Amino acid sequence: MKKTLTLLFFMVFWGYPLLNAQNNELEPWQRAHYGSKEEMSLKPSFTREFPETDPPKGNIRQVAEFEPMQGVMIDFPFGIPIKLIKDMSTVVPLTIFAGNEDSIEMAKKELNKENVDLSKCNFIVTGFMRMWTRDYSPWFIFDGNNKAGIINFRYNRPKRVNEDKIPVLMGEKLKIPVYGMKQAQTGGNYMCDGYGKAAQTDLVWDENPINPAYYVSATTNPAKLKGYYEIDQKVKEKAAEKMRQYLGVTDHIVLEDPQQDYIKHIDCWAKFVDVDKIIIAQVPESDNRYSKYEEVANYFKTHNSSYGKPYQVFRVFAPGTASNGYSTPYTNSLILNNHVFVPISDCKYDAAALEVYKKAMPGYTIHSYVPGKNPWLNTDALHCRTHGIPDLEMLFIKHIPTEGAINLDKNEFKFKANVTAYSGKEIYQDSVLFYYQINSKDWKYKHMSLGSESAYECNLTLNDKDNVKYYIYAADKSGHRIKSPYVGKKDPNIFQFNLRTGLFEANNNEFGLKIVENPIRGNIKLQINSEENENANLSVYNIHGQKVISKELHIIPGSQNYSIDTRASLNEGLSNGTYFIHYKSGKHEVSKKIILIH
Repeated sequence: MKKTLTLLFFMVFWGYPLLNAQNNELEPWQRAHYGSKEEMSLKPSFTREFPETDPPKGNIRQVAEFEPMQGVMIDFPFGIPIKLIKDMSTVVPLTIFAGNEDSIEMAKKELNKENVDLSKCNFIVTGFMRMWTRDYSPWFIFDGNNKAGIINFRYNRPKRVNEDKIPVLMGEKLKIPVYGMKQAQTGGNYMCDGYGKAAQTDLVWDENPINPAYYVSATTNPAKLKGYYEIDQKVKEKAAEKMRQYLGVTDHIVLEDPQQDYIKHIDCWAKFVDVDKIIIAQVPESDNRYSKYEEVANYFKTHNSSYGKPYQVFRVFAPGTASNGYSTPYTNSLILNNHVFVPISDCKYDAAALEVYKKAMPGYTIHSYVPGKNPWLNTDALHCRTHGIPDLEMLFIKHIPTEGAINLDKNEFKFKANVTAYSGKEIYQDSVLFYYQINSKDWKYKHMSLGSESAYECNLTLNDKDNVKYYIYAADKSGHRIKSPYVGKKDPNIFQFNLRTGLFEANNNEFGLKIVENPIRGNIKLQINSEENENANLSVYNIHGQKVISKELHIIPGSQNYSIDTRASLNEGLSNGTYFIHYKSGKHEVSKKIILIH
């Protein structure tokens, strides 16, 4: 009788996706990860108790999804197909949240039917919860002492008592500290690159107002809400400051949601798959949201990643809507080490979507899954219902890749990388290796030695027009191994070496800055030549001496191209006229005049 009541509870509390599996015309509350229409109608609770703590100490680094993982979290009853669960368990162990002991036994029976290895399954009694593990489970960081920790946040769904406990429960299980960040968040509306950049939709501003009373009254009046944000810049500043304090985010990218649905989760239409790679959904030109999708894609095409160059943007055609009946949530995938798990719906767009992943992520094993009992929705699929647990003792290689055309006036080129062993174990000094291939000949390697600024270094002697592929490898005494890029020679860094031909206007023999096109139509295109890594500020001033653009750059050795978006100014776009570019780093300072013509 008890198990029968438990099953009935599942159907009432959790089963709405199952009951609506054949209905593409889902209600807004269903698409937006609410448990009921009544829950969606509840006013946001900005005053509910939340135990905020001091932030982690030192320089914080948040872990990206594409870094090494030691596990994955899911919820029972399963919102994902058993085949997916079985395949994930062959990559990493599973942590399964279950309502009570009876539900654990029910889960085991389901898994046994499909021959899932139960030794790879760790169960935690949590009380009954929804299946959207991504939204409420913890975010992981390393603090300034290289110690792992969890960031707990105020989950943006009201009265989800059991879900709210999960970050603390996981901290106890993993024996790592939990830090409370008093900011409304949800995991589906978040992605980071492990280097200090994070991206979200403006939902984060919606749900963290300075004036809660005004916000609640504005939720039924979109025009009023928009005006609130245009007036109160403190909303944006406060959100960014919280992210910096608790997550180490130094570049908080907040974008308008092009999907224009209730949920406003970024994982419904975009996904970081590497520090400088992003997959973004594309809709047909006939779709009234087409221009919004193109705007966000263009943002990443014209803004620099943490590697100092614009993102590589891969587009996946995802035309699914409630009206046309297609479910195409292709960006709602999960990365676990060198495996990628992609939701498909057995429709004509699936094959092309999987090809996009193969192109963006060569060397990874791409898996695909049609839904089980619970359908994939355009606002809710595989990523929403899973969440990786990072390898808390991982090795991490921080390296700004050398790519593209590298122009220097000498044949010797230096490479640098910082290696961190979060296990606390010693890095084998003879194991930090630079693997390289020149002009498609045999792969070779050189040892990298510990040099200045705790960086490992090595030099490579090259000839004019050499085409070079390379990756870096490291190992420590805990048994951990790592490559950068993650799959090594299957997706290496690639560059061409050229002897410098004197194309640059330089203020000394080592540094040069060239305006590629002047007068300028559109973006400011720069070519910067340097013989070393350096951080620099590039500012643009109008003829009155007012700063209208300020941008931080990370300059890498060689000749690199940079694009500065003239629309991303401090004054919402530049008009035609004369401006002055000022470049300043620790060693170099250059000013040049430009003329802008739209």
